[in-house]
Amino acid sequence: MDGYVPVATHETLQRKLKAELEQNDELLAELKKAKRGGHASRGMKERPGREREEEVELLSEALKRKESTIRELEHGLKAMGEECASLQQKNKLLVSEREQNDKTEELEAAQREAENEKKRADRYKETAKSRKEELTAMEEKLEEAKRKVRRLERSLEKKQTEHEEQRDRQQRKVDELQGRLEEKEAEHQSKPAADSRESSKAEGEVDGRIKQEKREGRGVKKTQIEETTVEEEQAAESQSAVQRSEGAKGETGGVETEDKRETEAIVEKENRGRVKTTEERSASKEQDRERRKGLEESLQAREGRSASRDQRR
Repeated sequence: MDGYVPVATHETLQRKLKAELEQNDELLAELKKAKRGGHASRGMKERPGREREEEVELLSEALKRKESTIRELEHGLKAMGEECASLQQKNKLLVSEREQNDKTEELEAAQREAENEKKRADRYKETAKSRKEELTAMEEKLEEAKRKVRRLERSLEKKQTEHEEQRDRQQRKVDELQGRLEEKEAEHQSKPAADSRESSKAEGEVDGRIKQEKREGRGVKKTQIEETTVEEEQAAESQSAVQRSEGAKGETGGVETEDKRETEAIVEKENRGRVKTTEERSASKEQDRERRKGLEESLQAREGRSASRDQRR
């Protein structure tokens, strides 16, 4: 009887007790009338004294039986009431126990949820720690990349400075040789035709030195960066010097030598090589600028992401 209270049985006993009490009251009324010698309400006619006494005795016995039944009913009703109270108490205990169990289950569920939250928090901490380590490593790589860029810039500036100094030295040598060539041309123009062969020999020596200086300069320029306009000016000046030398020889009636043809071919080849080298260096320089630009954009993007993460934290 898990929490069940027999309310219907209790009410049935109460109705039965009420009916018995009503019958008992009727019997008492009949008995009183019989003792007084009056007429009974149930069609009892007036009888002689002996019959009336028997009637009274019968009514008394019936009354006793009814009283006994009433006492039994009252006793059963009392027992039923006690049982009902016990069941109600048990029901209260069961309800309380069920509520306690529900609270225990809720508490256990809350504890499990708290444990899950703690695990999630621990995982988040581990992830945050890992992300922080990754961020630190990325920042270190970023700093290293910045230092590398600065080293490359310093190296490039140093090479440019060295190249400019080398170019200036080569230019001074070329200017010096051109001045000497012009002096030789002037001397050649002032001498008679008999001295033209000696002048051609001297010019060949000067041209040989010019070619040697240009070869040395070209060897340096192949590994360094220089501006196209300067190289073109030098090439134009060298070509102009050769043309001036050839023009001077034409005026004096000199004969073009094999050395001069070789000099012209070398100068032309050098000019073509210089233009090609300049284009290659320009392309290389453009690639360097693009790489630096891409690296700077990557560094700025990483710095932006790092700042965004710091703001979120």
